[in-house]
Amino acid sequence: MKRRTRKKPGQPKVVIQDWMALRPYDAHSDYDLHYLRIANKIYERIFNSGYPGSYIPEAPDPAMLACIIASYYEDYVCEIGIWKAFTSRNKELYGYYLPFYESEQYDPGYINPEDISYLLWHFWGKWNDTFFAPDWELFTTLGRKIYDYLEPMLDNALGTDFYERFFTVKGDEDFFDVKERLKWFAEGSYLFATDLYFDRKEKIEEALGDETMNTWSEDPGKYLYMVLEEYIYRRRCSFSALTAPEFFARVCRCSEPVRKDIAGLKARHWGTFECLEEEEQHFLFSNIQTGREYKVRKDSFQQFDSLDVEDKLGMFALVPWRGEWWMTGAAAFYGRSKKGIRELRKQMLTSPFLRTEEQLQKAQEAIAEQYQVFMEQFGGPLATFTTRRAANDGIRQFYKAHREKILAEKPEYQENAPQPLEGNMIGDIPEAGGIGVFFNREEGIIIVGGILDVIQLMEQKEPLNREAAEGLFEALTNYDPALVKYLLDNYPTHNVSIPIEGCETNLMKYIWFVNRYQRPDDFGEVFPNITMMDRELWEEKRS
Repeated sequence: MKRRTRKKPGQPKVVIQDWMALRPYDAHSDYDLHYLRIANKIYERIFNSGYPGSYIPEAPDPAMLACIIASYYEDYVCEIGIWKAFTSRNKELYGYYLPFYESEQYDPGYINPEDISYLLWHFWGKWNDTFFAPDWELFTTLGRKIYDYLEPMLDNALGTDFYERFFTVKGDEDFFDVKERLKWFAEGSYLFATDLYFDRKEKIEEALGDETMNTWSEDPGKYLYMVLEEYIYRRRCSFSALTAPEFFARVCRCSEPVRKDIAGLKARHWGTFECLEEEEQHFLFSNIQTGREYKVRKDSFQQFDSLDVEDKLGMFALVPWRGEWWMTGAAAFYGRSKKGIRELRKQMLTSPFLRTEEQLQKAQEAIAEQYQVFMEQFGGPLATFTTRRAANDGIRQFYKAHREKILAEKPEYQENAPQPLEGNMIGDIPEAGGIGVFFNREEGIIIVGGILDVIQLMEQKEPLNREAAEGLFEALTNYDPALVKYLLDNYPTHNVSIPIEGCETNLMKYIWFVNRYQRPDDFGEVFPNITMMDRELWEEKRS
C-alpha cells in the first residue's frame, strides 16, 4: 500500500492518494479521476446514507472501503478478473459462487448487489474482528443502494487495456518481472492486499521493535523485506484461503503450464544453505538441515555486486520458476563452522518444503505408523481427557508404545534409541472443558482445549443459550480443519449455528467457507509434523 495523506476539512472523503494506493502504477490520469469520483459517491452512500438502523460498524479506513467497492466495479468494466477468480474458486470448493447472498437473480458474469453486500460484510467483519450476521439488513440495503447507483453508469464507464497487459504472463519473462507484479498483487490489490493490510501493518510494527532488527542495523530495510516476503508467497487471505501466487495465477492471462508455475511460487524454501559447487551461471547449494540440493541462478542474487560463498553459510529463500531455482528477497552470509552446523541441524525445519522426496516419504510412513499405534491405544483418532495429568499420561504412553513398536521391528536400534519422552506434553492448554488429543492422519497429533464441552453442546437436544452457542461457534470455526471435519461427521449438528439474534443464515451450509474466512492459514498444504530426529537419526547414529 502506498502512503496516504491526511485530509483537510472540506476535502472529498476519498482523495487521489487513496485511489492510487490500490493501483499498480504511480501517475494518475483522467481515467483514475473518473473512478475517484465514483469512489466518493460510494463513500456517501455508505457513510452518509441515513441508514435507519441504530448501528453502522466502524471502519479504520473508510476511504479504503469505498475504493475497494469502486475497484470491484472497475474490475468488471475492464474485465480484470480478480473478483471472478474469487467466485470461481468458491464454485469449485462449495458449489456456489458467493456465500450467504445466493439468489436466482445472481449473475456471475455481471455486477450484482449481492457482491457489494458481501464486500461490506467481509471487510467490516475483518476490520472489526467481529462476525456479523450476513443477513443483517444493513448489508443488503447498502448493497442494493450502491448497485442502483453503479449499474446505470456501465454504458459510460471508462475502460483501459492496462490490466490485460499487466496480467499477461508468457512464461519467458525474467523472474523478477513476474515477482514485481506478484508483489503488487500481495501488497496493493483490492481483495488480497486489503484483506491483509492491517495484519501486514501490525507485522511491520512488530518487526521494527524486534531485537533481531539490531543484527540488521546497517540495512534494516533488508530485514523488513524478509518479514514481508511471507505475505508475497506464503500467507493466505480470507478470500477462500488463497495465497497471493494462487490468486494471481487465477487472474493471469497465460498458458496452463505457466499458470501452474505461478501458483507454485507459494512453495518458498526458506533456510540455511552451504555452497557445494560454483558454475558459470549457477551455484549448487545444499540445505544444512536436510541435505536437499538446489541449483540456483547466480543472477538471482541481485543485491550483491559480487558474491564469495566459499566457507560461508547463507540464509535466504528459494522459489521455483520455469524449471530453475531463484533466490528471492534478502540474503545474509556468515562464516561456516562445524559447531554452527551442528546447532542448525538440531532445530526444527524452517520450511516444510526443504525435505527431500525420500525424507518426506519416510516422514509420511512414520506418521502412518504412529496413527496405527494411536488407533490401537485409544480406539479412534480422538482421545479426550478431563485433566492435564491424564492427557499427559495418555500421550506419554502413546509415544512409549510407538517406540516399543519400532524397537520390536528393529532391535538393532536399541543402543542408540532415545529414552521415552517425559515432562509436559500438552503445553499450557487449560483442562477446563476437557482436553482433546486428535491424530490427523496427514499431520500428526493436534491438542485442543474444551473438547468435552464442545461434544456435549453438539449432543444436547434442546436449543443452546447464547453463551453456549457462541462457544460452539468459536470452537468449530477455530479448531484444526481435520478435527472440525471429524466432529461434524461423528456428532449431531443441529446446534451448529451463527449465534447472533435474528440471524437465519444456515451455518452448516457455509461452514467450510466460514472456516477458510476465519482461519485461512490453516488451509495450506499439510505435512507430517515429525522431526528428523526419529528413525532416520537412529540409523545415522548406528552408521
